[in-house]
Amino acid sequence: FIYTSIRSKRIENISKIKDIPEKIVVDFGTNDAPNLGEAIIIDHHTPRKQYPNVLNPHYYGIDGSVEISTSGLASLVVGSHEEIGILGATGDRQKFIGKNKELLDRALEKEKIIAQEDLKLFGKHYRPIHTMLTYYFPDFLLNPKQVFSFLRKANVPIKRDGKWLTYEDLTLEEKERLVSAVVEKALYMWGLEKIDEVYGTAYIIKPWDYEIRELATIVNATGRQGKTEVGIRICKGDLKAFQEGLNILKKHQKEVAKGLRLAETDLEEYENFYLLDGRGKVSDTVIGVVISIIEKNYRKPVVGMALDGDYVKLSIRSSQVHVGKVIEKVLEEVNGIGGGHESAGGAHIDPEHLEHFLKSLNKHIKL
Repeated sequence: FIYTSIRSKRIENISKIKDIPEKIVVDFGTNDAPNLGEAIIIDHHTPRKQYPNVLNPHYYGIDGSVEISTSGLASLVVGSHEEIGILGATGDRQKFIGKNKELLDRALEKEKIIAQEDLKLFGKHYRPIHTMLTYYFPDFLLNPKQVFSFLRKANVPIKRDGKWLTYEDLTLEEKERLVSAVVEKALYMWGLEKIDEVYGTAYIIKPWDYEIRELATIVNATGRQGKTEVGIRICKGDLKAFQEGLNILKKHQKEVAKGLRLAETDLEEYENFYLLDGRGKVSDTVIGVVISIIEKNYRKPVVGMALDGDYVKLSIRSSQVHVGKVIEKVLEEVNGIGGGHESAGGAHIDPEHLEHFLKSLNKHIKL
């Protein structure tokens, strides 16, 4: 049997599976090994101790926060499906270094992934051009009319035969004009610092012929909308499931848009981070996505809160601090469960501990 876990229900899941005699636990369990009985554990999260039944890259001097995801570990175990290993790394916002680079090179050699220079914004295949740009540039988000003026000046059409155009619907000349305008705007707003987020090497993953970050977004949406079986089928190459995933993504995007609108007005600034309180307003399954989108526009970490049953779920995203290490320090002081990677992580705590958690978080973030 193969099990994965939603961290918010870690205790419940452990109680359900600990007595199953033969099991492989994937993407969690390193620090729960004593409670999981006879299990083979494949996990990339930072360990507190070493256990003989755990395959964890940190035991071998490999940083699982940035160099390999659990998908990559599974690929190494089975000796194939390197593209899925890289898909997992992409979903975890990891860099293509270390073991990830090895997996990427193999996938490129086998032509399971193709590299090409292109625009790197999300939504090239499924979002109308104006929507794709609105999600990326904060001034467009605050004033959507500006994006249409921007596209007119760039001589890029937004409709053809009554249909909203995506980036992939454009001709080569239209794409070139859009890329030039987008790069110029990004340089004006942020300088060279973030230009590789806008344009550079994009990786197209087979057999879907989709940019890998966009496919990761679709698979992620299936999990967040409770349709994990669809995500699994997509990863197995089921193109029918891929279409189902696109439909699920549309629902997911509506929830994310609701969270982004809240962030426009309700983002609260603390000394060392920004806080978006989405309790009762934003689903716990999308709060992390919302703050991932807005984090790049701020020079402090961004924290999002949502309700998950009787618990408060906190999601943290940052380009300035190692999120996983910060969460580990906070949870040494505040009762809760959680963890993370270099740039992303989260925790679940009792509401009564929330104020203590935020104070501790503010203390341990060193900018």
